[in-house]
Amino acid sequence: MSYSRNSGSVTGPHNTGGLIGHNDGGTVEKSYNTGGITGGDNTGGLVGYSDGGTVEKSFNTGSISGADNIGGLVGYNDGGEVTNSYNTGDVSGSFRVGGIAGYYPGGGVVLYCYNTGPVSGYHYTGGVIGHYSSPGYGRVVAFNRSLSYTLSGDIVVTRVFCGTGFFSGNKARDDMVVTDGGIIRTVLYNTYGNDGEGIPVGTALSQVFSGWDRGIWDIPHGSLVVNGALPKLRRMPLGTQAPVLP
Repeated sequence: MSYSRNSGSVTGPHNTGGLIGHNDGGTVEKSYNTGGITGGDNTGGLVGYSDGGTVEKSFNTGSISGADNIGGLVGYNDGGEVTNSYNTGDVSGSFRVGGIAGYYPGGGVVLYCYNTGPVSGYHYTGGVIGHYSSPGYGRVVAFNRSLSYTLSGDIVVTRVFCGTGFFSGNKARDDMVVTDGGIIRTVLYNTYGNDGEGIPVGTALSQVFSGWDRGIWDIPHGSLVVNGALPKLRRMPLGTQAPVLP
């Protein structure tokens, strides 16, 4: 699926996505969703459940809400890939909630992606991935201003991802407000790179996105500033993208 889009609201019981409910090994590229997506388990801005599928060079701006395995782009990503993509929509759910993907049970890749939308959940909540349970890849960025979950007493909320996979090169804005059961948390959990390298406002965009493919990304000049422009995907319809730092 290439150059596809959705702008309408989508509601379903499970495996609910703005473009595809269940992606069995297929590819979604150069596509986007702007509509609100509401589902049960496995709900995502583009794909609800991905079984070895690929999402690349795509984005979501719509609000996403559901129960378990909720992601800005993909809800449940079983061995699939999400690369060179971003989310700006609000993401909320219960268990395994992430700005890009809700749940990676094993294998799969997430690479060169960023999230700016606020993320909230009940258990296993991350700015990029809710729960990742195997070695993976990095170079993802959590720009969301807020991250919260409602189950206190255990560290299952992290700026980038929850779980025991190992990421490298991941980053997160250092002024992100992380609340744990309603209490602002200042002690970070970063054993596996979960909270990422803190990036202060004012950092040069060329530094934040060092190594990202400029043939895919249109990276603005200047620094990271609130309401300032963030990278857009090239070769997408004009006027469809306006990502900024919240």
